[in-house]
Amino acid sequence: MSLDYLSIALNLGVSFRLVSTDSEHHRKLNDLGYSLKRVLKSKPKKKIAETEAIFEQIEKINREADEDPKTLRISLDGKVGVKVGEFDRGGKTRVKTEAFLP
Repeated sequence: MSLDYLSIALNLGVSFRLVSTDSEHHRKLNDLGYSLKRVLKSKPKKKIAETEAIFEQIEKINREADEDPKTLRISLDGKVGVKVGEFDRGGKTRVKTEAFLP
């Protein structure tokens, strides 16, 4: 909006609410001494001997199972489906609830 339109609108009693843009927010934060900082990537944890030994044992057992023609490999998924809301706990609730009747 140009200055002429703004002065006319103010003379007519029109009120304005100034909305700042993202770039203005960034400038204000920079003026106050805030700025984006680079974050270092996290370094991988040190290898733990016990964990490495477990994985070596698993790899050994897997190789032996792969070589044995009498071995049947079965894959199981250990996740459980969890019911939520009214379907959870057989429809029972831990908190006393009452139906709202208008």
